[in-house]
Amino acid sequence: MVHRAISVHLRDGEPARRRLVREGWLDISLRPKTQGDRLYLPVHPNTPEVLDIGVAYEWVTAVFEERPRKPTSLREAPGLPPELASEVTRSMDVIGDVAVLRLKDDIRPRASEIGRALMEVHPRLRAVAIDDGVHGELRVRSLTIIAGEGPLVTTHREHGMELRVDLEQAYFSPRLATEHRRVADQVMPGERVLDMFSGVGPFAVLVARSAQPSQVHAVDLNEVAVRLVEENARSNGVDELVTAHLGDAREVVPDLGVFDRIIMNHPHGARDFLDVALGASGSGTVIHLHLIGALEESDEAADEACRIASDLGHGGVKVDLKREVRTYSPGVLHWCLDLTVLE
Repeated sequence: MVHRAISVHLRDGEPARRRLVREGWLDISLRPKTQGDRLYLPVHPNTPEVLDIGVAYEWVTAVFEERPRKPTSLREAPGLPPELASEVTRSMDVIGDVAVLRLKDDIRPRASEIGRALMEVHPRLRAVAIDDGVHGELRVRSLTIIAGEGPLVTTHREHGMELRVDLEQAYFSPRLATEHRRVADQVMPGERVLDMFSGVGPFAVLVARSAQPSQVHAVDLNEVAVRLVEENARSNGVDELVTAHLGDAREVVPDLGVFDRIIMNHPHGARDFLDVALGASGSGTVIHLHLIGALEESDEAADEACRIASDLGHGGVKVDLKREVRTYSPGVLHWCLDLTVLE
């Protein structure tokens, strides 16, 4: 295709190109070309006739090759209809250099195609995997790689932290980043903080980094998660504040004393440990109780906490905040109840 261009001496090519780019005149969809000692730079049709580019130039017309353009979003990926791209984007988490997808059954046959398209659109990705949910008492995700290569160990950046995560062996969700920040911002200087179900330590490490707690204790039943808590505490410079404990919270927590703040991020099982948390509470202790369910189930959990607290000799609990963290499934929400233990 014949296109309007300017011709400059090769020695003046780079300063001329930079000036054209700065002014928005260079047509970057076409490749510049050389002929002898001249460089031909394609320009847009609205480029002025008289150019102040600091070097001698001539107007010419020439044939240029088009630059191959890579898609910059999944909507532009060849072969994927826009509605499919939207569905994939909504269901995707990017954790470090790994993308994790939750795909509906009707689009699973196109999983490999979707994975390849994501790798093309996001060149920094090393792997794409399908998530079939969290299973077992260790809260481990069932993941299948559909593009790229494993292992699914990566470094995730969040709120100034670098967290080493092993997506196949220890629980982590980037969708809780706002909740991590919200809780950390509430911690007062000198607090003893307990993270009862720590995973790889996003709550514990952020609290230690950004607040001024006296101690942070992180408990998890998963040996890999506890190892990663210790690694993440060291790499973020807070290993003197964070102590990781391997074991069942029901067995570990009673030996750790009384805490000012307790984080219970185990939405499917935290209610079963309310007696443990309240046993490690004093007057004024704040408990962040995470649970999965409908609205009425969150109200039932608050009533249950109040009954258990009274049975343990506290004056009950009051609900300071009931927060919808995210939608878990149609009609089912991930809630957080902020509870204060009464004297």
